[in-house]
Amino acid sequence: MKYLKYITLALITVFSACDLINPLEEELDAIDNKLNKQIEYTLTDDDYATLANLAKNIYPEDSNSIAFFENRQYFTEAVSAAKYIPLLMNSKFPNLG
Repeated sequence: MKYLKYITLALITVFSACDLINPLEEELDAIDNKLNKQIEYTLTDDDYATLANLAKNIYPEDSNSIAFFENRQYFTEAVSAAKYIPLLMNSKFPNLG
């Protein structure tokens, strides 16, 4: 019984001296930094079809623009890639943000 008190006291001292959260916090910060990457990606024929399907669900009012880039497989100033490409990137690379 006498040793049980000393062992308990020693364990409490050891665990109260350790900062267990700080190493985990540093690891999580390192993971978050890796998720934001800049990539270069070239669209394929299949990507235009996938992009058109995604855009039809999100922008049903833009059916003419969607049909344009689906059939011709390029974008113009009137049919902006900036509006539609993030849909494809989010579906292909969801962890990159």
